[in-house]
Amino acid sequence: MSISLRNIFLILIPGLIWLVVGIFLFRISSPSGYKSASGTIVDIRLMAISSFTPVVEFKTDKGELISFTSGIGSTFYRGRKGESVKVLYSPDNPKKALIDSASERFIFPGSFVVFGFILIWIFIRNVFSLNKL
Repeated sequence: MSISLRNIFLILIPGLIWLVVGIFLFRISSPSGYKSASGTIVDIRLMAISSFTPVVEFKTDKGELISFTSGIGSTFYRGRKGESVKVLYSPDNPKKALIDSASERFIFPGSFVVFGFILIWIFIRNVFSLNKL
C-alpha cells in the first residue's frame, strides 16, 4: 500500500487548510466580551466583481458613532439601505464590529469546515480503498 503524494497535496493538505480556516473564522465570528448594539445599513458597496457587502453605522454605549463594512459579501445580498441590523462590537476597539447574523457568524465559517471535512473524508476513503487491494 502506498499513499501517493498527489493525493496528499491535492486532497489532504487543502482539506486541512479549509478546516483550519473554518475554525479560525468561527473563533473570530463568535467573539467573547463583545457588546451588542443596533445598527443601520447606510450603504451597500460592490466589493468584488459581483459581491455586495453592507456598510453599517451604529452608536456605542458611550454614544460614539461608528461605521464599518461587513466582512461578508454576497452576489444576492438582500439587505437594504436604512434597514436595522444587530451589531456586535469590541468595547476596546468599536471599529472591530460585525453584523450579528447567522450567515456572518455560522454559515460562512461552517462552509469552510464542511468542505475541509469532505476533502479529508475523501482522502481517508482513498487510503482505506488502497488497503483492500
